[in-house]
Amino acid sequence: MPTALEFGQFFGPADCRHVIPGFVLADRRPDTSLIIEPHTHEEAHFVVVLAGSYLSSARGAPPVCGASTVIFNPPGTTHRDRFAVDRPGGTGRFFAVSVGAAPMARATDLGLGRDGPCLVRSANAAATAHRLRGECRHWHAGSALVAEGLCLALLGHLDEREDGPGAGRPPAWLLRVRDHLHASAAFPGLGRLAADAGVHPISLTRAFRRHFGAPPTEYHRNVRLAEAERQLRVSDRPVAAIAVGAGFADQSHFTRAFRRRFGRPPGAHRRASA
Repeated sequence: MPTALEFGQFFGPADCRHVIPGFVLADRRPDTSLIIEPHTHEEAHFVVVLAGSYLSSARGAPPVCGASTVIFNPPGTTHRDRFAVDRPGGTGRFFAVSVGAAPMARATDLGLGRDGPCLVRSANAAATAHRLRGECRHWHAGSALVAEGLCLALLGHLDEREDGPGAGRPPAWLLRVRDHLHASAAFPGLGRLAADAGVHPISLTRAFRRHFGAPPTEYHRNVRLAEAERQLRVSDRPVAAIAVGAGFADQSHFTRAFRRRFGRPPGAHRRASA
């Protein structure tokens, strides 16, 4: 009888692991001391190949999956997917996103993830997965909100018919969501935004990313960072005050986010802009 793996459980140690409502994120290395036999995952999950040669039985997957391949396995998947360890580079690395019952039920309601294990063909899936991994490896006070949005975006990529950013004119309800994000210092919450718009959180995240290039959580953080950058250029307000006004929990969190966005810390950016 195949071994049953619980929610968030995989073969191999995790270099970093974070649990947020509905999801478990983990940056992992396969355990090369084990012979991987058929096993069953009780919950849905994504596997993002980071390095090495991954062998998968998922529909549409090539015989050997290389870096940036994204595989989705629905709840109850039984397989023997594994890294090849009998060839150079076979030890590998992967990023796993476990999807809990509640978000998976919402995805199923939208017709997503019903077709069994599959290669995720959306051109944006790997980019979303790598952004999510980056958030996991550089976790801070605001990461849970951003990670939730990226997880929902990743679920949205299961729709292979997805269009690229800017496809068509955004509907009125989506423009209202965008305006709300521009007006809010603190992120209102995906659940509230979706309820106000009358759509699923996954539908909101998918439509928002399609039209505006990022999930609502990441878009909101970028809006606040852009306003903070403007304040650094045009005012003499202390960096700490600008950080609080931009909705960041503390100055160190703000500094890390600002550096990732603009390539240098706030103080250096202000001096260079003077």
